[in-house]
Amino acid sequence: MSKRAANRYFWPTVWAVALHLGVAALSLVTLPRGEATPESSAIVQARLISTETRTDKAQQVEAPPAAAGNQPAKPAPEPRSEPAPPKEQKQKLEQKIIDQARDMATQRKQKALEQAKASARAEAERRTEKARQKAREAAERKKERAQAEARRKREAAEKAAAEQAAQEKAEKARQKREAEEKRRQAQAAKERAEQQKREREAAEAALQRKLEGEQQAAAKARQAEKAANSFIAVVRSAVEQAWRIPPRAGDHMRATVRVRLGPSGEVLAATVAQSSGSDGFDNAAVQAVEAAAPFAELLDLPPAQQAELRRFNLRFTPGEIR
Repeated sequence: MSKRAANRYFWPTVWAVALHLGVAALSLVTLPRGEATPESSAIVQARLISTETRTDKAQQVEAPPAAAGNQPAKPAPEPRSEPAPPKEQKQKLEQKIIDQARDMATQRKQKALEQAKASARAEAERRTEKARQKAREAAERKKERAQAEARRKREAAEKAAAEQAAQEKAEKARQKREAEEKRRQAQAAKERAEQQKREREAAEAALQRKLEGEQQAAAKARQAEKAANSFIAVVRSAVEQAWRIPPRAGDHMRATVRVRLGPSGEVLAATVAQSSGSDGFDNAAVQAVEAAAPFAELLDLPPAQQAELRRFNLRFTPGEIR
């Protein structure tokens, strides 16, 4: 930019120098050929009309001030020193014009440089401010984007946490329902197993009782003629004495009572092994056995026979007990 400013003032400077040289040449031509006369004030008053320069100001200082109105300018006082020869005067004038032109060019160049520097500083400041503004705007946009991203991440995290909590809650509810269902199933299975066990035990007990009755009957049949005759006879006699036949008992009624004695002949259990079809008849038979006990005669038998005779069946009919 400083180079363009210097080029802009180049031609005006050249024209000013040429104008000064022309004015000086005209002044020399008009001088008389005789003795040298003092330098006219008109030569000193020569100045550029197209541009205002420092040379103009210098010439205006050397020239006397013009009178007010249309009065002609007063001539400058003649110098006291001897006038210089025309050639020296011309050289001095040319040198003066050249110096003034050089000074003017230097000043204009300096002014152009200062203006260029000022423009450069202003442009640099403008660009710096623009860059700062862009940086602030970029920082603000970055901050807004960061805030938006942070908000988005926070919302996403909250949504994910809510969904996770809902899933965990649903999973816990499902696990609780499954556990409850398993508990109910296990309880039902346990109850079924217990029921089956009770039924199996009852069946086994019934079978055992049946087998025991059959074994007892077989044992009694085999040992009837031996050691059991006396004991059975005693039991029958005691039970017959305690037997109270119900008034409405028919001759067709039959009830078998299974008897289990203790080591001393006491009755541990008397149960109906075969019902007569009448609860009164059955209960009377059981009560007769219980009333006839204890059967202390059991202790008189050998230990082996005691074990065999502690379980036996009694068959009750309205006519007899066998």
